[in-house]
Amino acid sequence: DSGGFQVFSLAKTRKITEEGVNFRFDMDGRQELLSPEKSIDIQANLGSDIALILDSFPGYPYEYQKSEESVALTKRWAERAIKQHKKIMSHGKTVNPGQKLWGIVQGANFTELREQSARGMVELGFPGFAIGGVAVGESPEEMLKAVDKAVPYLPAEAPRHLLGVGKPQDIVEA
Repeated sequence: DSGGFQVFSLAKTRKITEEGVNFRFDMDGRQELLSPEKSIDIQANLGSDIALILDSFPGYPYEYQKSEESVALTKRWAERAIKQHKKIMSHGKTVNPGQKLWGIVQGANFTELREQSARGMVELGFPGFAIGGVAVGESPEEMLKAVDKAVPYLPAEAPRHLLGVGKPQDIVEA
């Protein structure tokens, strides 16, 4: 996992910038920057089979302008993550040389933003996709609508993962 949701949970102590997410630890007040590159470095060191880009999502309730900014920032961060992942994989000194990097689709419940985000991630050439910005406080019906607005723009053969969705009923319905 890229750490995006964990950072989201630190809403009171974080600041999202072009560079990444600055946040403060409650325990000791220490400041930290989680950049797209650092997120990839951490996941490469863990040796996960699938790494996810660092994404930005404004949370629920959905606001169009914040969601639009989130989609644009997530794509820019994705471009940086791809460069970092290629750099790490090309050195041949990674824990898991077969690690795959997946894109994350954002856009809240706005059809045009989900389409824009999905198309943007597809253009970047990811082999798999996570659908983000769901299971963050919205109703199950709203969650399914968000998924339905993203799926038509993803390659049918590409694997998908719903971030934060863990209830068996929600998985089956999605």
